[in-house]
Amino acid sequence: MADLHYPRPCGCTGIRSCLVCEGKDIHVKNASTGSEYLQALWRYCYLCGNIQPPPHIEMGQSSTKQPTPDTVCPDHHATQGFRLPGIQVIPEFITDEEEMEMVHMIEESPWKSSQSGRFKQDYGPKPNFKRRKVKQGGFTGLPAFSKPLVSRMTRLPTLQDFLPVEQCHLEYTPDRGSAIDLHFDDFWLWGNRLVTINLLSDTFLFLKYETDATSHGAPSDSGTNSYYRQDNHDVRGQQEEWLVHELLIPMPRRSLIILSDDARYKWKHAIPREAITSRRIAVTLRELATEFLPGGSKEAIGQELLDIALTYEGTVVP
Repeated sequence: MADLHYPRPCGCTGIRSCLVCEGKDIHVKNASTGSEYLQALWRYCYLCGNIQPPPHIEMGQSSTKQPTPDTVCPDHHATQGFRLPGIQVIPEFITDEEEMEMVHMIEESPWKSSQSGRFKQDYGPKPNFKRRKVKQGGFTGLPAFSKPLVSRMTRLPTLQDFLPVEQCHLEYTPDRGSAIDLHFDDFWLWGNRLVTINLLSDTFLFLKYETDATSHGAPSDSGTNSYYRQDNHDVRGQQEEWLVHELLIPMPRRSLIILSDDARYKWKHAIPREAITSRRIAVTLRELATEFLPGGSKEAIGQELLDIALTYEGTVVP
């Protein structure tokens, strides 16, 4: 890729940092190295949907062994595994050839520096989350290459009515120590389903349960506020040490990942630095929240943004 497509090497401000600014000894507060994520023991198996401890760990024990992105459970019929509503991983959602074509088209547009060693490209409206305002800005629609991908997504039962209004590309590389800290995607503007296509390398997503998600703006009636054992034993209110509060979701190369319901509204998510072993591009699509849909108080604004998005004639927002 030509150098003119990349801006200055580091976009970190405030408490965020990456290997570039850490190496230059730029002052940042509470710089995170991601070491806390090494304590996460439990794994989501995308083959059966179980949440299981690693094979070498018994319930109640702990380990600092670094996880691997391709971890799946050894017994897809085990009854001690947990289920968490709202996680779906679809391996090989795109082909090798489609992946290379997507990367080629992505790289034809310029990148902007972002926090924590990432670069980004945005196709979407310009929100002010603090003031709860959104405007078109330089938004001209989603990119043309997304149209057949969205059509394929809507053939999935969980995405039949999915209407994306925003698409974000994030590039991660190990030499920059790229990561993204624990966070919720905004609840006011973005809807229930967060959809990501994972390009160029395997990685994993770290989830951590938030005991008071409504204080972060999550709808009070969202999700089921529960996770449960595969034997359908409801574990709400139980305090056993081995109940799941942190877990890892494998994200294989070329897979599609959907977060919704509890996984969206009750669990924060992150990409730890240790998860990036080679270059990775995440293509994330978001839908509008209920307030911006038919019958909502901002229906007109939502329809205007969707009309722009679904032209599929967009260029990167400056």
